[in-house]
Amino acid sequence: MSEMISPAEDKTVVDFTPEQWQVDPVRCSLWFPSEKQDDDQWHRHLDFYELVILLEGTVWDDSPVGQEMYKPGDFLIYAPGSVHHYSRLRNSRYYNVLFLPEAVTELTGIPGMETLLVRTGRSSLYHLGNTLLAQASAIAEDMHRESVQKNPGWKLCLKAQLSRLLIFLLRGADKTEESQLDSLAWRISCSIHFMEKRLAEKITLAQLAAVSSMSLSSYRHNFKNITGYSPKNYFLLLRLKNACRMLFSGKNIAETALASGFEEREYFSRMFKKYTNFSPSAAAERMHNDEKQLHKLIEELWQKK
Repeated sequence: MSEMISPAEDKTVVDFTPEQWQVDPVRCSLWFPSEKQDDDQWHRHLDFYELVILLEGTVWDDSPVGQEMYKPGDFLIYAPGSVHHYSRLRNSRYYNVLFLPEAVTELTGIPGMETLLVRTGRSSLYHLGNTLLAQASAIAEDMHRESVQKNPGWKLCLKAQLSRLLIFLLRGADKTEESQLDSLAWRISCSIHFMEKRLAEKITLAQLAAVSSMSLSSYRHNFKNITGYSPKNYFLLLRLKNACRMLFSGKNIAETALASGFEEREYFSRMFKKYTNFSPSAAAERMHNDEKQLHKLIEELWQKK
């Protein structure tokens, strides 16, 4: 069933069902639409919620009541019955969590939770500072891993992680950035953002420590405590993660190596195989037109210390 709505009176609204999107009772995906993707279709959520946590880029959301631009750190929840569509997706990356109302029935007694989950046919928008965004992303990444790997007990695990994520968001949405600026996690996240924007460059530990306003020894210690990796290994994994995405998009090995910070193709191939157990060419063949394999390869990559 579909109908015509305002303001997009010339647009057909397509009904999205839980079965269509494999919501049973929770599903988490990581999306990074093409740089050239402009919009998706107008649609209505039938009997399920959608939670979006924007990590990078910008997204415009159109609904019958107007338009809103989302920026990194924003998270929003669409209630069952909501009608909307995304437009002007620009270099965006976001977690998308779909869940049935039955998955959150035990949470409705928590003060503020019903407001967070909003009413049928409505959506709500909140913002997280960088530190809280990193923590929420870590929970969402665990959920994404469960959704992809489907290990024994994955459905129960996803439901428990959804509860944890929603409670975390409820607690964090009202906090101000001011209380986060001096936290170690905030300062470490600044250095990670510095890395992500300079994958093809040579950067030093001193630069990263300076970005984080720490001494070299303090930076090494705190980075390891917060992320579980040394700064050097983390930067290497970011580069290899970028390489996985480039190979998936069809880039050749030489171009991928240079754009990911490897001046020598042989060294790139050796590091890639060491951390993924595949040569770049074998990985490209494995991932061919299969986004699930891309996510699986990236997940396996981050399991290496």
